[in-house]
Amino acid sequence: MGFWCRDDAPHIFPDINPPPHHRISPGSPISVVKLHKFRLLDKLTSLELSECSLVVLPPNVAALPALQHINLENNALTGLPPQVAFAHSLRSAQLAHNRLPALPQCLLEDAKGLETLTVSSGVIAGTPLHVLDDVFLQLPNLVQLSVKGNKFESRAVHNLLRLSKRITQAGALLHIDVTPSE
Repeated sequence: MGFWCRDDAPHIFPDINPPPHHRISPGSPISVVKLHKFRLLDKLTSLELSECSLVVLPPNVAALPALQHINLENNALTGLPPQVAFAHSLRSAQLAHNRLPALPQCLLEDAKGLETLTVSSGVIAGTPLHVLDDVFLQLPNLVQLSVKGNKFESRAVHNLLRLSKRITQAGALLHIDVTPSE
């Protein structure tokens, strides 16, 4: 089951249908959706909220317990709440192109099943080295780390090289994909 911040949302979930003049589309603020209706979606496993002008993750979204895949790319998030209900079930998180200063602590502490993580290069640059050194221990199922950005600060490159070396030394299986933004 999924929910998209797109024009097709009213057809998928008619009970959260906003008025016709407030159709959800890329670039629209998510606040037009009646977020209190999210409590009805406790079995939701996939949530697409890219390009929705989010500054904070709404509490009702953070409370969704069954999310396995979340796309929050291209918003203005500066962090995630300290606790998100879906962290324990999360398999994939796309967080690139936000204003996150570092890897969110809630994911490092609670998302033990996370397999794929996409972040911006600034997140890697801002994450303390001691956290990066053990990221594959904190996220034991992480197999794909994608880092996106137009400019890679020297600190981001240094941190990625250090992470790569640490992964090799530990014999961990983690693929790091570094791609420029489109």
